[in-house]
Amino acid sequence: MTDYTELKRAADAATQGHWDVDDPWVVYSNFGGGCTYLASTDALDTDHDQSVKNASFIAAANPAAVLALIAENDANKERADAEQESYDSQRRILDAVKAERDQLKAENEALRKDAERYRWIKKESNLSDYEDCYNLPMVHAWDYKPGPQLNEQFDSLDSAIDAAMGKEAKS
Repeated sequence: MTDYTELKRAADAATQGHWDVDDPWVVYSNFGGGCTYLASTDALDTDHDQSVKNASFIAAANPAAVLALIAENDANKERADAEQESYDSQRRILDAVKAERDQLKAENEALRKDAERYRWIKKESNLSDYEDCYNLPMVHAWDYKPGPQLNEQFDSLDSAIDAAMGKEAKS
Protein backbone atom coordinates (compact mmCIF):
# COMPACT_ATOMS: atom_id res chain seq x y z
CA MET A 1 0.00 0.00 0.00
CA THR A 2 1.10 3.53 -0.68
CA ASP A 3 1.78 5.80 2.28
CA TYR A 4 -0.18 9.02 1.84
CA THR A 5 1.29 10.77 4.89
CA GLU A 6 3.08 13.45 2.87
CA LEU A 7 0.11 14.02 0.59
CA LYS A 8 -2.17 14.37 3.63
CA ARG A 9 0.25 16.80 5.27
CA ALA A 10 0.36 18.87 2.05
CA ALA A 11 -3.45 18.87 1.76
CA ASP A 12 -3.80 19.96 5.41
CA ALA A 13 -1.33 22.82 4.82
CA ALA A 14 -2.86 24.00 1.53
CA THR A 15 -5.41 26.81 1.27
CA GLN A 16 -8.73 25.46 2.46
CA GLY A 17 -12.19 26.25 1.11
CA HIS A 18 -13.88 25.97 -2.24
CA TRP A 19 -11.52 26.02 -5.19
CA ASP A 20 -12.77 27.28 -8.53
CA VAL A 21 -11.56 28.51 -11.91
CA ASP A 22 -11.54 32.21 -12.81
CA ASP A 23 -10.66 33.35 -16.24
CA PRO A 24 -10.04 30.16 -18.10
CA TRP A 25 -6.76 29.27 -16.38
CA VAL A 26 -6.49 30.80 -12.90
CA VAL A 27 -7.39 28.68 -9.86
CA TYR A 28 -8.58 30.58 -6.79
CA SER A 29 -10.15 29.98 -3.41
CA ASN A 30 -12.85 31.91 -1.64
CA PHE A 31 -12.10 31.29 2.02
CA GLY A 32 -12.90 33.52 4.94
CA GLY A 33 -14.47 36.20 2.79
CA GLY A 34 -11.42 36.85 0.63
CA CYS A 35 -10.24 35.62 -2.72
CA THR A 36 -6.85 33.94 -2.99
CA TYR A 37 -5.37 33.13 -6.36
CA LEU A 38 -3.68 29.75 -6.16
CA ALA A 39 -2.33 28.85 -9.59
CA SER A 40 -2.26 29.81 -13.19
CA THR A 41 -2.29 27.21 -15.93
CA ASP A 42 -1.56 29.70 -18.67
CA ALA A 43 1.51 28.44 -20.47
CA LEU A 44 2.96 29.43 -23.77
CA ASP A 45 3.15 25.85 -25.04
CA THR A 46 -0.44 24.89 -24.04
CA ASP A 47 -3.52 25.87 -26.01
CA HIS A 48 -6.43 27.64 -24.36
CA ASP A 49 -8.68 24.52 -24.12
CA GLN A 50 -5.93 22.52 -22.44
CA SER A 51 -5.29 25.36 -19.96
CA VAL A 52 -8.97 25.31 -18.99
CA LYS A 53 -8.88 21.52 -18.52
CA ASN A 54 -5.73 21.77 -16.37
CA ALA A 55 -7.23 24.53 -14.22
CA SER A 56 -10.47 22.56 -13.77
CA PHE A 57 -8.49 19.51 -12.67
CA ILE A 58 -6.43 21.48 -10.17
CA ALA A 59 -9.61 23.05 -8.74
CA ALA A 60 -11.24 19.60 -8.46
CA ALA A 61 -8.14 18.14 -6.72
CA ASN A 62 -8.54 20.58 -3.82
CA PRO A 63 -7.45 19.73 -0.24
CA ALA A 64 -10.92 18.60 0.82
CA ALA A 65 -11.15 16.19 -2.15
CA VAL A 66 -7.66 14.81 -1.53
CA LEU A 67 -8.36 14.30 2.19
CA ALA A 68 -11.68 12.58 1.38
CA LEU A 69 -9.92 10.21 -1.03
CA ILE A 70 -7.26 9.40 1.56
CA ALA A 71 -9.94 8.73 4.21
CA GLU A 72 -11.86 6.49 1.79
CA ASN A 73 -8.66 4.63 0.93
CA ASP A 74 -7.85 4.14 4.63
CA ALA A 75 -11.39 2.83 5.29
CA ASN A 76 -11.10 0.43 2.34
CA LYS A 77 -7.74 -0.82 3.67
CA GLU A 78 -9.23 -1.42 7.14
CA ARG A 79 -12.17 -3.26 5.59
CA ALA A 80 -9.83 -5.37 3.44
CA ASP A 81 -7.67 -6.18 6.48
CA ALA A 82 -10.75 -7.25 8.45
CA GLU A 83 -11.96 -9.40 5.56
CA GLN A 84 -8.51 -11.00 5.27
CA GLU A 85 -8.53 -11.74 9.00
CA SER A 86 -12.00 -13.30 8.68
CA TYR A 87 -10.87 -15.36 5.69
CA ASP A 88 -7.77 -16.57 7.57
CA SER A 89 -9.94 -17.55 10.54
CA GLN A 90 -12.38 -19.43 8.32
CA ARG A 91 -9.45 -21.13 6.56
CA ARG A 92 -8.08 -22.36 9.91
CA ILE A 93 -11.52 -23.70 10.84
CA LEU A 94 -11.87 -25.42 7.47
CA ASP A 95 -8.41 -27.00 7.81
CA ALA A 96 -9.34 -28.29 11.29
CA VAL A 97 -12.62 -29.71 9.97
CA LYS A 98 -10.78 -31.42 7.09
CA ALA A 99 -8.26 -32.93 9.52
CA GLU A 100 -11.10 -34.20 11.72
CA ARG A 101 -12.88 -35.59 8.65
CA ASP A 102 -9.73 -37.47 7.60
CA GLN A 103 -9.30 -38.87 11.11
CA LEU A 104 -12.94 -39.98 11.18
CA LYS A 105 -12.54 -41.62 7.76
CA ALA A 106 -9.56 -43.62 9.08
CA GLU A 107 -11.46 -44.60 12.22
CA ASN A 108 -14.48 -45.55 10.10
CA GLU A 109 -12.32 -47.74 7.87
CA ALA A 110 -10.89 -49.54 10.93
CA LEU A 111 -14.40 -50.06 12.32
CA ARG A 112 -15.60 -51.31 8.93
CA LYS A 113 -12.80 -53.89 8.90
CA ASP A 114 -13.70 -54.98 12.44
CA ALA A 115 -17.36 -55.28 11.40
CA GLU A 116 -16.35 -57.44 8.43
CA ARG A 117 -14.41 -59.71 10.78
CA TYR A 118 -17.38 -59.93 13.16
CA ARG A 119 -19.78 -60.78 10.31
CA TRP A 120 -17.35 -63.40 9.01
CA ILE A 121 -17.06 -65.05 12.45
CA LYS A 122 -20.84 -64.91 12.85
CA LYS A 123 -21.34 -66.53 9.43
CA GLU A 124 -18.64 -69.16 10.08
CA SER A 125 -20.18 -70.11 13.42
CA ASN A 126 -23.25 -71.43 11.57
CA LEU A 127 -21.22 -73.95 9.56
CA SER A 128 -21.21 -77.63 10.42
CA ASP A 129 -17.46 -77.84 9.74
CA TYR A 130 -15.69 -75.98 12.53
CA GLU A 131 -12.18 -76.97 11.44
CA ASP A 132 -11.19 -73.46 10.23
CA CYS A 133 -12.50 -71.93 13.44
CA TYR A 134 -10.25 -74.24 15.51
CA ASN A 135 -7.23 -72.89 13.64
CA LEU A 136 -7.89 -69.38 14.97
CA PRO A 137 -5.81 -68.38 17.98
CA MET A 138 -7.76 -68.45 21.21
CA VAL A 139 -7.84 -65.26 23.18
CA HIS A 140 -9.23 -65.20 26.66
CA ALA A 141 -9.17 -61.61 27.78
CA TRP A 142 -9.60 -62.58 31.43
CA ASP A 143 -6.22 -64.36 31.31
CA TYR A 144 -4.32 -61.15 30.55
CA LYS A 145 -3.83 -57.80 32.05
CA PRO A 146 -4.19 -54.90 29.62
CA GLY A 147 -0.94 -54.15 27.90
CA PRO A 148 1.29 -55.18 25.01
CA GLN A 149 0.82 -58.95 25.45
CA LEU A 150 -2.96 -58.70 25.20
CA ASN A 151 -2.73 -56.33 22.25
CA GLU A 152 -0.42 -58.79 20.45
CA GLN A 153 -2.91 -61.62 21.02
CA PHE A 154 -5.77 -59.56 19.62
CA ASP A 155 -3.64 -58.41 16.67
CA SER A 156 -2.76 -62.02 15.88
CA LEU A 157 -6.46 -62.93 16.06
CA ASP A 158 -7.25 -60.13 13.60
CA SER A 159 -4.49 -61.42 11.29
CA ALA A 160 -5.77 -64.99 11.49
CA ILE A 161 -9.33 -63.91 10.72
CA ASP A 162 -8.10 -61.76 7.83
CA ALA A 163 -6.15 -64.73 6.44
CA ALA A 164 -9.18 -67.03 6.74
CA MET A 165 -11.37 -64.42 5.07
CA GLY A 166 -8.77 -64.13 2.29
CA LYS A 167 -8.83 -67.91 1.71
CA GLU A 168 -12.58 -67.85 1.46
CA ALA A 169 -12.52 -64.94 -0.99
CA LYS A 170 -10.10 -66.86 -3.27
CA SER A 171 -12.27 -69.98 -3.27
